[in-house]
Amino acid sequence: LRECDVVVSLFKTKVGTFTEEEFDVAWEAFKATDKPRIFTFFRSFQMSDEELESKADDLNSLKNFKKKLSALGHFHTKYNDANHLNQLFRDQLVLLGILK
Repeated sequence: LRECDVVVSLFKTKVGTFTEEEFDVAWEAFKATDKPRIFTFFRSFQMSDEELESKADDLNSLKNFKKKLSALGHFHTKYNDANHLNQLFRDQLVLLGILK
């Protein structure tokens, strides 16, 4: 991760321990060298009340990670499906001058 140019993280209902550790490594590298560029995407979803209850711990990991990103000043992006994700990611690469 320290040698990557770009890191992309995709989340839906939870943030795993190792995924958060990988983000931390990428974030520290970015602060030191301005690389890698970190893109963090969260998929929009709906759940039934039963699912919400059964996945409470997972959803809390997601909520806490979003708070962490906010405290770091790192923005995340919501997406609806693969096509939407592709468009959003491409748009961000164009804005940064990585892609034309």
